[in-house]
Amino acid sequence: KVVEARILFTKETGSTIEIFCLEPDDRYKDVTNAMLQHSKVFWKCLVGGAKKWKSEKLSKPIEINQESIVLDASIVEKKNDYFIIEFNWSNQSISFAELLHHAGIIPLPPYLNRSIEEADKTTYQTIYAKHDGSVAAPTAGLHFTDTIFEKFASKNIHNSYVTLHVGAGTFKPVKASKMNEHEMHAERFEVSVDFLNRLLDGNSGVVAIGTTSMRVLESLYFLGEKVHLGILDDCFVASTDAYDTRFGNISTREALLCLR
Repeated sequence: KVVEARILFTKETGSTIEIFCLEPDDRYKDVTNAMLQHSKVFWKCLVGGAKKWKSEKLSKPIEINQESIVLDASIVEKKNDYFIIEFNWSNQSISFAELLHHAGIIPLPPYLNRSIEEADKTTYQTIYAKHDGSVAAPTAGLHFTDTIFEKFASKNIHNSYVTLHVGAGTFKPVKASKMNEHEMHAERFEVSVDFLNRLLDGNSGVVAIGTTSMRVLESLYFLGEKVHLGILDDCFVASTDAYDTRFGNISTREALLCLR
């Protein structure tokens, strides 16, 4: 599910700093773990108006359940394409997920060219989204409805789901003149053993909805090959693996069986 990942802070000078929470810092094992943090959390963020934000702490008053809470933000480190921001808040019983829900704004795509509306909290979600943590909806799936899925079922078309974690790369434009000069950001995904079994049992083909879902299927093959070759160190697929002569020597079925 897309969360209210944009937080607007107003400085004492009246200028606005926008903090866009992209993904948890590497100290957390997954998005859910980071979302359930209390009183303090570290997040990878884009910062709008960063030149106006020196080193001072930013504060934002919020009201949750008729209680006044103060959210503070501080810069921990500046990376090439993002900042690591430390968030602190005054009520230790409230999770970061709850805090975002009350303090943040849904990050609509800029091409919509309009302000956020209350209905966007519902309409800018796929109907099958389950876990909080995404900063963008998978656009290719937004048109699905319960009625469409019922029609799929009547035609013996079955659905399987993966969990996609959109990263900073989605928001980074390509500015380099050569492909190898553009820094690619990795994105994470999760699949179940049941999903692998359905891929193995499928005898009429698989259709991926969206480019990120397609990339998951491609990555599963290379991950299986790495298990087969005994070189899977960190469950990582590089963009150059497709050109590595070590790969491409086993079937898709063999690769998926290695993962199962």
